[in-house]
Amino acid sequence: MYRGSEGAAPRPPAAAPVAGLTGLVGAMDAPTAEAPSGAVTLAPGQPIQPALEEQARAGGGWVILAKGLHTIAAPLRLPSGVTLAGEGKDSILFLDPKQTGPAIVNAADDLHDVTLRDFVVEGGTAPRPSSDPNQDRRARSYQNAPSRAGIVLSGQPAVQMRNIRLDHLTVRHCTHFGVAIRGAAQVTIMASDFSDNGGSVVPGPGLEHNLSLTHVTGAEITGNRLDDSPWGDGLNVAESSDITVAGNEAARNRGNGLRLTDSRNLRVRANLAEANGRDGVFLDKASRP
Repeated sequence: MYRGSEGAAPRPPAAAPVAGLTGLVGAMDAPTAEAPSGAVTLAPGQPIQPALEEQARAGGGWVILAKGLHTIAAPLRLPSGVTLAGEGKDSILFLDPKQTGPAIVNAADDLHDVTLRDFVVEGGTAPRPSSDPNQDRRARSYQNAPSRAGIVLSGQPAVQMRNIRLDHLTVRHCTHFGVAIRGAAQVTIMASDFSDNGGSVVPGPGLEHNLSLTHVTGAEITGNRLDDSPWGDGLNVAESSDITVAGNEAARNRGNGLRLTDSRNLRVRANLAEANGRDGVFLDKASRP
């Protein structure tokens, strides 16, 4: 078992500055990648699910959420081969407040070759914070709050999904998981902001987190902000292997900053983990190369 930080004072790797010190994380003012020709751009109010399915049938492609509030009546079912992108922090995906559950799920157990980038997933029951964001946070922390998650991708059996990338994405204010990936290979999560997720809804406090990986093989988690979970961890990794966690900020979470258990071949370096309710970095039944 290992508690605390690793070795000497962390120094950020060249390719992934410590998140929070640069601010260049999450959905930005403008998109961080140029869309290819053939991309489909949707204005707020246009249906997203048919566009995703059409691009998948065509062999893959981009669907772009234009700036504005994109309210969906049910979770988006993400098919293989597509990129769902936004135009930055003003492209907001919002599950109808009468609904519970995730905003985005996988359409099939063998999901592969997908990217989510450059937009916001708003998990609260209002598309933007009220005049008293502290009261909003208190309301989300109650056990009887609506159970709302951001992105939940689950493969059955383990390690059936592959090649999943989240880049400059913001997921916030979810009472359940912000992002949970279960059963996948080759996962890249970079320069994203998953904060203020993980309340005390069923199954209970401390069991939902900003970011959760289970049964994942081969993941790079670099340069992200994973802060302010009301009850959970910034990052929770379990029963996984070949995981790199570098240059992230995990601060002010009620649980641990970074928690990695029952996993092997872990590389944990240059992370800022401070002011968490439990440990900054917690490793249990876990090994490094």
